[in-house]
Amino acid sequence: MEGDVEAQNRVIQGYENNWVGLPAYQIGYYLTFVNEVWVAALGALAIHFLREVTWNKALTISAIASVLSLFLRFPLIF
Repeated sequence: MEGDVEAQNRVIQGYENNWVGLPAYQIGYYLTFVNEVWVAALGALAIHFLREVTWNKALTISAIASVLSLFLRFPLIF
């Protein structure tokens, strides 16, 4: 068992040394949030044009749906 833990630690250390410092890896972290905002904006557009509601109401519905979606996808973060 101890050999397995040591091997796992070496793999994790290698991953951190080789990937975490790269700009592409760091940008990827922020692209997740950009994607969430983009999907929320598209949702507001769809609600506005398909249901013919005001922009404020469409944005509110989309924002609430996005927040609920985050809570359902990432329950351990909050």
